[in-house]
Order: sequence, then structure tokens, then C-alpha cells
Amino acid sequence: AIDPSGYPIVAWDDDASGQHQIYIKRFDGQRWAEVGVGSASGGGISGSAQGASGPSLATDNGGVPVVAWVNGTDQASEIYVKRFAGDTWQDLGVGSASGGGISDNAAESNAPSVAVDSGGQPVVVWDDKAGGDLNVYVRRLVGATWQEVGTSSATGGGISNSTRGAYAPSLVVGASGGPIVAWEAWEDVNAGLPKVYIRRLDGDAWVEVGVGSASGVGVSPTV
Repeated sequence: AIDPSGYPIVAWDDDASGQHQIYIKRFDGQRWAEVGVGSASGGGISGSAQGASGPSLATDNGGVPVVAWVNGTDQASEIYVKRFAGDTWQDLGVGSASGGGISDNAAESNAPSVAVDSGGQPVVVWDDKAGGDLNVYVRRLVGATWQEVGTSSATGGGISNSTRGAYAPSLVVGASGGPIVAWEAWEDVNAGLPKVYIRRLDGDAWVEVGVGSASGVGVSPTV
């Protein structure tokens, strides 16, 4: 991501401490520096006893970095989120980086992608097997809680509603200020090859972006 001064910020997972953790640094014009004490050493910003990986980074409307990642827990892999606040990395809302995180289910949750909407609220998408099949889930911070974005966006089939598996989502905020999500999914035709699908939030519903962007072969080539 880019900070308000135009300098890059980078997050990654690193096993320098002997366990994979989330590290982050920012370029200040002359050197790459930690973002808060210990953000790129020891336990980093995750401090996970069971490993942390796959970070996604965005900045909020004030240029403050927000990071989502996959965190190992006793239950399963969960999605954790933190935001930089002064000299420390803090939860966004209740329990966003402890326990079940923002995913908080008994299934594997992976591949987060984070963005900030036009209202300044972080939005996170990820793939999740809580509904039985692998599907794309979405939550947004509202006050102190992470809530679904539209109907059933983080339960059952999520916004993808695939019976063959939907995974590797990517999130951006569109020109209208609303979230747009792309993902891969296995489809039934063309020997079941993976295709790319897209939906955007329209009011309370996740709708196609153009005809067929989230059905059939999606936006991908047909072969």
C-alpha cells in the first residue's frame, strides 16, 4: 500500500523467529523502517503461537495501515485483522485478532483480501469451508463488530455460492465506493476448469458486474 507521503508500506509472512509471523515495514524516503516497535522482528504484529501467513494490506482514509492475515488456532485457521494506532498494532473491533478472529468458525478460513470502503470502514473477503463447500465470505467493520455485507455474505454459500469450490478472492473498492470482489471457482463446463467470477455490492445484494460475470464461465475465456 502507499502512505499519505507517497511512500510504500509492505507486509509479509516471515519465519525468522522460528514460527511464521506477519512483518511490516514502511519506506520513509531513506530507509525501510518498522511500523511500530517490533513490527518486523520477533513475533511481528501477529505474535502467533501457531503461525500466521498470507497477509493483505490496505490503508484507511487517514493513511493508517490495516492488515488481515490467516492465523493458526486450536480450532482451525482463522482470519485476523489489526490496525496501526500510534506505536502499537490493535484489534479493529472486538476480538479481531484473537480467538476466532473475524471468521470465527470451525472450518478452514484462508486467503484474506482487505480494502477500505468509502465510509472509511475496513472490508475483508476470504475463502471459507464453513458451509461445507469452499466459498467466498465477506465481512465489514461496523462500530465494534464485524458484520455481514449484504444477506448471508459470511454464512452458507457466501457471495459465491459454488458447489464446486470458490477460492482466492481479491477485493477492491469501486468508483461508487462499494466493494467489488473477484475470485476463482471450478465450473461445470469445459472439463471443470477454474474460471474467474466477479460480483459487486448493490444495496444489500451481491450482483453480477455485467451479464454473466458470476455464472457460466464468468469473465474468463471459454477454453
